[in-house]
Formats: sequence, structure tokens, C-alpha cells
Amino acid sequence: MTVTHQFFTALVNRDAKTIANCFSEQASINDPAFGMLNTKEASAMWEMLFSRPSPGYHLTFEIISENESEASINWVASYMFSKTGRKVINSIHTDFELQDGKIVNQTDQFSLWNWSRQALGIKGLILGKTSSSRMVINFSIL
Repeated sequence: MTVTHQFFTALVNRDAKTIANCFSEQASINDPAFGMLNTKEASAMWEMLFSRPSPGYHLTFEIISENESEASINWVASYMFSKTGRKVINSIHTDFELQDGKIVNQTDQFSLWNWSRQALGIKGLILGKTSSSRMVINFSIL
């Protein structure tokens, strides 16, 4: 099983430990909601997210391309946002840089405005349009 399959199978199963093992020790992760993270920070993020109950959690993924050095994946995560109880369906595109069977760079792309509108309702309509929304959303997630 490739590291890409391991990573997304672990996401489906909410397995933060396996996700952490997919990254090199010096990886960088860029996420629209959480910003730039290193391996330890990303591992802590997944531990935190998976420690919360998530009714309706469902994840699907499609590997668009993959070789020894890179992978491109489209995926959809559906869940109830724990702070508001609102349903979120987040369509995400991820690009991985790979080295020696590990993820060295992960870049996620999704509409922060769409996510905040679904997760936060009317507050998200306004918040998702502001330049400081990442910081405010990070506080609301934690």
C-alpha cells in the first residue's frame, strides 16, 4: 500500500497515529484553516480533531495521479461541526510531495468561505470574507 493510500485510509478510519507515521520528520503541511504546520503540529491537529465525537463523519477520496515523488488527490469530508452542530461537506484538493515513501509536503486547497458558511452559519458568511478569518476560525475550532 502506498503512503497516499495509507494516509487516506487512516483518514477514513480516524487513525491519527497512522497519519502521523505517513509524514517525514521534517514535513510541512499547508491548510487553509490551520495555516502552515510542521509534522508535530499536524499530528497534534489530527489527534485533537479525532478525539471529538463526529456524528455523520464520512470521507471519500480519489487519487488523481501518483508516483514516487508526488500525488494529487481530490477528497470530500462530511461531518457535523462539533461547535455548532452544523453539517459540513468540504471538497478538498491535496497535493503531496513524497520522498522515501513519506510525505514531505502537503498542500490542501478548499474554499474557506464555503467551509465557514457551512460550519458557522451566518457568522461564517461574514467571517469567511475577512482577511483575518483563518485566525478567528482557528480559535473557533479549538
